[in-house]
Amino acid sequence: VKMIRMLVPQHYNLAIETFRRDKLVIMIPNSAEAVLPKVKLSDYIKMVEKGLTVNPFAATIHFYQLYLGDNHNDLESILKGFDQKYYLEFAQGDTITIHFWDISDAESAAEVLKKSWTNFSKFTFEVH
Repeated sequence: VKMIRMLVPQHYNLAIETFRRDKLVIMIPNSAEAVLPKVKLSDYIKMVEKGLTVNPFAATIHFYQLYLGDNHNDLESILKGFDQKYYLEFAQGDTITIHFWDISDAESAAEVLKKSWTNFSKFTFEVH
């Protein structure tokens, strides 16, 4: 659901609203700014389910050598000026990955992270 909440506004330029009653409800109102992406979201989800990868991101930052005390709340605090400009992904163990929609946002965030004096200053940067 988090992935859909991030991808729909980014690819379709649509607002998205989610709320829960008995089950999750997602509302996507249409607007004049709405656009169709190269790959329909339903096709993209099918490709992900089949293990095929279509990367909608411009750059990715992979964190390594994280410790138990290093968590996403600290990372989000460091990157507070980049809200809605990245998708945060967790893996088991000491791995956190951030995917950025725009290369310039990723480069700026990398500079902020390097100056953070935290374990989040150690990362690899990948351009897609």
